[in-house]
Amino acid sequence: MNCKQGAIARDLMGYIWNDKEVDCISEYMNEQTIIESPVRISAGTEVFNKILQIWFRAFPTLRYTEDELFIFGNTATLKWRVS
Repeated sequence: MNCKQGAIARDLMGYIWNDKEVDCISEYMNEQTIIESPVRISAGTEVFNKILQIWFRAFPTLRYTEDELFIFGNTATLKWRVS
């Protein structure tokens, strides 16, 4: 993974959390993608989509902010928060 791919990860998270655009998730993530959230740790796009719907219903005005991006080989890890 390189800087361009890191930018893609950043953009994707903005689309998902700020724009509520979830249709593109399966284009960037697969069933082995690990999602760690305050709700639980889970894997896969279908589970992630269900978790997002819970968050969006509970917090319709929530905003995503990235704190840090770490790239290790072909893995991107984002440290982020919502408000």
